[in-house]
Amino acid sequence: MVAMQPRDATVEQTLARLARASHGVVARAELVRAGVTPEEIKQRVRRGALLREHRAVYRGHRPPRVEARYMAAVRACGDGALLSGPWAALLLGVLKGATPPPEVTSRASNA
Repeated sequence: MVAMQPRDATVEQTLARLARASHGVVARAELVRAGVTPEEIKQRVRRGALLREHRAVYRGHRPPRVEARYMAAVRACGDGALLSGPWAALLLGVLKGATPPPEVTSRASNA
């Protein structure tokens, strides 16, 4: 569980702290649990400070690395979702070559 943002932390500091821990990717629910309001999230999406990767999953402005794309796909599938198949093999160094298409296993569909 993510702790609420300290009273003196700005929204940007909270975003940076959460993003650092997950390859630059943050989920809307994670932001809200940390004390960022839905309106503050909307403002940052409108300004381009948060870029939508999937429904309720965002990243900052940096170009996404492979790990960020993997993390965004997993976060989009909800709690309990796991990277699987060729993606997991590539990340573990078992598979070499081009980045395979996303494959995530989850308990239930979030579509």
